[in-house]
Amino acid sequence: MPDTCQTPPLFAEQLAAMISMVLAGPNGEIDLFARGTDNALWMNVRAFGATAWQGWHRVGGYLISAPTAGMFQGARIVQALGGDGALWQGRNRVGTSTWVWTQVP
Repeated sequence: MPDTCQTPPLFAEQLAAMISMVLAGPNGEIDLFARGTDNALWMNVRAFGATAWQGWHRVGGYLISAPTAGMFQGARIVQALGGDGALWQGRNRVGTSTWVWTQVP
């Protein structure tokens, strides 16, 4: 479950180099995904027409790879290698804060 908005996991210049995925949603919002220095998945969102980002949110988990992301049927799909070395997939319906994680066989 995502935490509330927190301090970014990296300094701005480091973060720009660490952003793994930029995702444009069907509603025009833009999502950024990054692996933070704490090895968790972090996300930042800019709503369609907004002039500012909402701020970095810690989604959680323990990643050993950069995340990849895409959209499918109105949901964000993020995949990354977890601390156990397995491939994990997170699904989050746009407009909600709930993430459902499953191990990819």
